[in-house]
Amino acid sequence: MVAHDGRIWAVGGCESWNPLNSLEIYDPSSDSWSFGPSLNTPRRGCGLAVRKDQLVVVGGTDGTQSMCTTEVLDVEENAWHPGPTMTFCRGNVSVAVVHDRLWAVG
Repeated sequence: MVAHDGRIWAVGGCESWNPLNSLEIYDPSSDSWSFGPSLNTPRRGCGLAVRKDQLVVVGGTDGTQSMCTTEVLDVEENAWHPGPTMTFCRGNVSVAVVHDRLWAVG
């Protein structure tokens, strides 16, 4: 989850250990949840950060193995695009943006 643009964004996760490709957005002004565009790849244990007004989802697991892939949500376009592949696959990863650089830890 990440806070961005006055809303809370929840990406991926799992239901009965099955990875999800969902994006859900909570808007506190209307006290309601809505769906955003689905991820290209279902994942749980992924990291999420905001960089340059884009949401970046990193790694996670597909239910059997850790993932090296990333996806980038262009908020204005409302679509996910493949991002750069990480050098090491990571599940249950944390991410942060520092000085415009995305860091993946774990």
